[in-house]
Amino acid sequence: MDDDEQVRTGQDVVREVLAALAPGELPYVGSVLEAYRIAPWTLTGEPPGMPGGQQAGWAPFVLGFVAETVVSLIAGDPPAAPPPTARGRLAALFASWRRVRADDLAQVPDLPVPAFDEDRLRKVWAAATEATTRHGCSPGDREAFAAAVVAALAAGHLPRPRRPRED
Repeated sequence: MDDDEQVRTGQDVVREVLAALAPGELPYVGSVLEAYRIAPWTLTGEPPGMPGGQQAGWAPFVLGFVAETVVSLIAGDPPAAPPPTARGRLAALFASWRRVRADDLAQVPDLPVPAFDEDRLRKVWAAATEATTRHGCSPGDREAFAAAVVAALAAGHLPRPRRPRED
């Protein structure tokens, strides 16, 4: 199958970004994906934040970013934000929402990711620089991360159009 006919997934995007940003972390992507599928995370902390906190390498950060931002943009939603805190029955509602959200997030590495148009790429650049700023990255790292994510999403692999069935 030709590259242009394959469907690119969230984990493919993570690998592409890491190849440009931190190629030394590529051997660890499999274990990061496995940990993510067991207990997914986002950068905003809902469900609970990224393992390793600020000291974690790029791989968990990139996967959290893809889960939180890129998938939201594919769905047409604004980038994810943490829900408000609550007590009592509302807290129970949010807890059930977090479980459902965690189940959805666990599927992120396998979701198809098409090429992004210019508008979405601008949103990704802004979200990437904001996420790296919150994470405490240097200006050079912020720019490198945003450029790597935008480059990975600018050229996508789209599913081949279905051919009409011949009966």
